[in-house]
Amino acid sequence: MIYIENDEISISYNYMTHSKIIEDFDEYTDYHSESEFSYIWQFKFISNKLHFIRLAIAG
Repeated sequence: MIYIENDEISISYNYMTHSKIIEDFDEYTDYHSESEFSYIWQFKFISNKLHFIRLAIAG
């Protein structure tokens, strides 16, 4: 996803998957076997130039 607000731009990538062993479980199971992470690249326009601010990672 790309978010644009005023002079700031964020580009995010989110990923979530689970182990094949829980494919037959319903959505209310308490068993957790997931892989999830998120990357967010943050940019800002300063003096009419786009500057890279940071890469935020969670997961």
